[in-house]
Amino acid sequence: MLDMQIFTPTLSLRAVCDCALSVHATEEYDAPGSCTVLVPLRLAGAFVPEGMISIPGIGGGYQIESIREDGVSETATITGRGILHRFTQRILADPFPYAGTAEDGIIDLAANCGGDALPGNLSCISYGIPDTVDVRAEAGSLLSVMRTLARPAGLGLHLRLDPAAREFLFSVRTRTAGGTFLSRSLGNLRSATQWQDRKNYVNRVTVRGKDGTSVTMDAADCIRDGFDDAAAPVREYLLSVPDLSQGDFASEAAYLDALRGRGLSFLRSRRPIFSASAETDEDTARRVRLGEIRPLADPLLGRYAGAICTQKSLTADKNGIRHAISLSLMPDESV
Repeated sequence: MLDMQIFTPTLSLRAVCDCALSVHATEEYDAPGSCTVLVPLRLAGAFVPEGMISIPGIGGGYQIESIREDGVSETATITGRGILHRFTQRILADPFPYAGTAEDGIIDLAANCGGDALPGNLSCISYGIPDTVDVRAEAGSLLSVMRTLARPAGLGLHLRLDPAAREFLFSVRTRTAGGTFLSRSLGNLRSATQWQDRKNYVNRVTVRGKDGTSVTMDAADCIRDGFDDAAAPVREYLLSVPDLSQGDFASEAAYLDALRGRGLSFLRSRRPIFSASAETDEDTARRVRLGEIRPLADPLLGRYAGAICTQKSLTADKNGIRHAISLSLMPDESV
């Protein structure tokens, strides 16, 4: 079984647990992930609310959120979320417009606001990724603002605990080209499921400012991600932006550009979702990295496309340790 390190809320090592009955943990490309740990009841005292768990082989650490002790089964169930979730505990009270290099904006947000959400020092790592964005993040949590900057540039977010140094390291994740095909014929794709979700899909938005001025935008004219918006039935939305009016801008052209910028951000947030889950052989699931793009070929589903690894999971119990991955299909890629 795994040797999990358990820390107090102030990052002091409290215990090492090597006899959990089961462990299930996930790690995600741009989200916190989660964990569930089942231990004998006698070990429940080693876990404390707001403390942290370091699980070998996955995640960057998990904050303990709940401890459920069951006197009948004589077990305790501990659940937690990845420490990136702590960035939801910081709020940016005002909208955050940003135009520039996505990584720089995200790193600045982490450095200036993220440290207050953590019980230890925060160090930020920058890779010099040049992709730029022009977005306006609505007021909300630090994590939601970071994701608004990250997603148009295809970036993920990574926060991890360094147990030895008792500090946190933050960086963005990037998409990388993978290696071999995932396919049944090669034996590394055991099964796959896919689904399409259009419940929030919008392909035309009318943006109306405070003074009633409106602009209408079609996704087919401004978004290029491989989905054929022109062929889809029209789905319209009226977006009111009462914080924008022509008097706030030097010219009518600048005002209309601001309205169009809001519309573009909205359309990007309401795209159709193409997703897949794949069960691969153990070696492949362990080696595929978050953000890695692998060509996927599955004749049973009629699917031949690139797919990006958005989640990894680890399950450990009496049957051993198993890894799995989840993929998001990329309709503009082909194998």
